[in-house]
Amino acid sequence: MFWAWYGIYAAPSGSPNSHCKLQRDQAWEIFPYPCVGEFAFLDFNLCHRPSYPKIVARLRSDPSARHLDVGCCVGQDIRKLVLDGCPPEKVTALELEQKFIDVGFDLFKDKEKIRKTRFISANILTATDVLREFEGKMTSIHMGMVFHLFDREEQKTVLSNLLRLLVGDGRGILLGHCVAHADGVMQPAMMGKMTLRHNLDTWGNLCKEVEEEMGVKIKTWEDLVPFKTEAKYDSWRDDGKRILAFEVTKLEQ
Repeated sequence: MFWAWYGIYAAPSGSPNSHCKLQRDQAWEIFPYPCVGEFAFLDFNLCHRPSYPKIVARLRSDPSARHLDVGCCVGQDIRKLVLDGCPPEKVTALELEQKFIDVGFDLFKDKEKIRKTRFISANILTATDVLREFEGKMTSIHMGMVFHLFDREEQKTVLSNLLRLLVGDGRGILLGHCVAHADGVMQPAMMGKMTLRHNLDTWGNLCKEVEEEMGVKIKTWEDLVPFKTEAKYDSWRDDGKRILAFEVTKLEQ
C-alpha cells in the first residue's frame, strides 16, 4: 500500500522500477553503502517492530510526543509514520549527508507534502549544539543500520547522546537494528575503519556502562538474528554476521 500510494514501485516482477534504480544510483554516488546497493531503502524496519503501534498511537494522541529518526538516509521510515497518521510536525529526521535527504525528496516526490517534517543534516557524534533543543523531549528515537559504523567509544558517545534526548519517565524508547556478529568482534567497515559488531554480551555491557556513567536507569531488550543478504561480493559475506535488534527504554535520569 505504501509504495502504491507513492506510485514508485510499480514493476510487475516486484523488482525496483527505473525511478528507484535512478535514485539508488544517485545515492550510491554519495556513499557506496552495501545497503544502498541492495535497495534496502525500499524496505522498512520501524513499522515491523512490536513497539510500532504504541509509537504511532502516542504520536497521534499525545500533544507532547515527538519522534526522531537518526541516520534516516532517504527517510522511508518517517514517511511511513506520516502515512500511518502521525502528524508530520512531530517527526524529525537526522542525517549526516544532506544529499541523502535530497535523494529522498526525489525518490518520493513529496517535498511539499512532507514540508512540516524537519530534516537536519548533522553528525550524531558531534552535533551537541544542534541536539540541545531536543534534550528530554523525544518519546521515541529510531536508529536503523547505523551503530555498526562506529567503534566502541564512538558507540558510547552516540548512545549517551541519544539517551539525553529521551524523556525519562518510562515513555522514552530508543529502538533500531544494526549489523552484528555472533562473536562480538571488531571488524573493518567502510573505508577500512575498525568498528564493533555486537553480540548480546557486548551490547549488554555497553548499555550497562553507559547507564552507570550517565547515572540513568534504562531497560533493554535485544535479539540477535541471522543476517540475510544477496550480496555478490565476498567481502560482504561472513558466516558469523548477524543483525542485532534492540530497544532501550529510559526509565529515569
